[in-house]
Amino acid sequence: FSKRIIGSFDEAKRLTARLPVTDARRYLLAALLSDSSEERFCNLRFAARLGSASACFELAQALLSGENGLKRDSELALQYLHCAESVHYAPALHLLHFLKSGEVLPEDTSENRIAYLMAEISS
Repeated sequence: FSKRIIGSFDEAKRLTARLPVTDARRYLLAALLSDSSEERFCNLRFAARLGSASACFELAQALLSGENGLKRDSELALQYLHCAESVHYAPALHLLHFLKSGEVLPEDTSENRIAYLMAEISS
């Protein structure tokens, strides 16, 4: 790793620790910095409980796919998606549209999802 990447990582760790425990952004950052998928999902769950649309969406994706050792649970995934949908979170709207109609919308890309996640963290 270059010093710049390590410096950014250390800075993000310090920022995470300075955010209040009632701020979903603390757990979103912690999820991004997690060493394991278990730690990542734990942080995403905390962020989702605090109202993070990005966290709800990421958890829904994981529950739909059963990735990283999570048990597939489409009912819980839909609950998370509807929470994200209630605040008009575009990736959730696209995924729900896909689940209902089977059509994939071109705007639903990983780059867009990352952009939404970063926008929520920086808010």
